[in-house]
This record gives sequence, structure tokens and C-alpha cells, in this order.
Amino acid sequence: MKVSVRMFLVLVMVVGVFGLVSCGGASGAPAAGGNGLIVTAKDAEFAFAPTELTAKSGETVTLTFNNTSVLNHNFILIKDDPTILAKVDAGADVAGEAGGYVPTDKTDIVATTKLLIPGASETITFTAPAAGKYIYFCTYPAHLEGGMKGSFTVN
Repeated sequence: MKVSVRMFLVLVMVVGVFGLVSCGGASGAPAAGGNGLIVTAKDAEFAFAPTELTAKSGETVTLTFNNTSVLNHNFILIKDDPTILAKVDAGADVAGEAGGYVPTDKTDIVATTKLLIPGASETITFTAPAAGKYIYFCTYPAHLEGGMKGSFTVN
């Protein structure tokens, strides 16, 4: 079947516009209900997009984590405190790959996804904690050290 160049260009434009429209919610800003967030692992980088999220204390937050990377990743949200970070990171190492690098002691964890393979997504729902500064990061070995983290501000 022979396709004209004009038809091909029209098809490319339609697909491009659809792609831009469908990605419009990926900014990490609250959705219409004020509680929908989308976070993506960026390509082959040790990075999340976006790197800054906000919510209101007590709000029900629905967060979708899309692993568009070629590597395994998870999403863990904790209070922005170096002692808690060290404890959770050490617990992730103990859990290992079999445990999805998610500590069994979830006392200090506000929210977490399981370890996602490339192309996988998970949606989690949690109540935004008390006002303050929180961080989210990936506990897969060397990903945090590589810079895979973001800030989560609760007002």
C-alpha cells in the first residue's frame, strides 16, 4: 500500500498533538481534584520528573509512578531527615531485590511503590502527612547516590 507524503505528515502531526495532549497531566501539579500526581522515572537517567511535588496536609493523594526508564526503580516518600533517610536506605539494602528494595519496617515511610521493571506503572493512594518537607527517592542500589530524588512539600 502506497502512502503519500502529505498523508504521512498529517498522520505524524495528529499523533504528535495527541501525545502532547495526553502528557499534559505529567507536570506533577495537582489534577482537577487537587490530589492526582504523576511521577516518571526519566529515561536511562537516575532522575524523577518532576523533582518537586506539593500537597495539602490531610489531603488524599493519588500518585501514579511510571517507570519509563530502562532500569528498575521504586518510589519511596519519607520525612526530609538525614537520620530517617539513612535508616530507610539501610533497610532497603537488607530487603534486597527479593523485597523490592523496600524496607520491611515501614514506620518512617509515608508512601511507597513496589520495585517496577521498565515500562511498568503503579498507582498508590495515601494521606498527605503533617505540613513540612519530605523527600522521595529510589532505593535501588546507587540510584539515590546517582541523584534519583525529589522534594515533596506539604502545606
